[in-house]
Amino acid sequence: MKKQCIFILYAVITLFFLISPGHETIAAANEPATKLEAFLSKVETLIVIESVDLGKVEGTYGSYVEIKAIVSYEPISANKKISGFQVIVYEGGRNEQRKTVFVDLDEIENVANAAEYMISLSNKWKAVRRLNTEVAFTTRDTFRIGFSQSGYSWQGFSSGGYGVGAVCRFNSLEELKAIKLLIDSGLEWVKSNEGR
Repeated sequence: MKKQCIFILYAVITLFFLISPGHETIAAANEPATKLEAFLSKVETLIVIESVDLGKVEGTYGSYVEIKAIVSYEPISANKKISGFQVIVYEGGRNEQRKTVFVDLDEIENVANAAEYMISLSNKWKAVRRLNTEVAFTTRDTFRIGFSQSGYSWQGFSSGGYGVGAVCRFNSLEELKAIKLLIDSGLEWVKSNEGR
């Protein structure tokens, strides 16, 4: 009887942890947030991955953002291609860390449009004293790009990862423009390679 009670108690505790909200959050965080990452992580499947390194934009303290465009498919169904971008955010200095995130093709155009708007807004606000203002865009897999302005002081940033992710900071608008140019060139490359 005592062993049966211990077994039932163990079963109830196990069931509690399986259905608790915290367990679902952990499980969801481990699932790929993008179609591209889900496709690239397939096992026992032959896949073809074509990619191009678009370049790297350097920030403060040795940090950088590195972007790669990817077109992938299964040879059996080559007409259905999964495309997007891989973004590596490296944070230098004391908090040195590196995060890799993925951006699906259907949201990378939104990133490009958001970056274009931020560049325009930054130019408009450079002669305006702002009170602690932040403008940012975040993708499904937590690639974040934006800028903050306090008074006349401007700082751009890009980050990746959940929780305490890697952050790359920029001191000039030129770095934000450079990221936008990399994204634009990657979009052109993906569109030209998806059709072949």
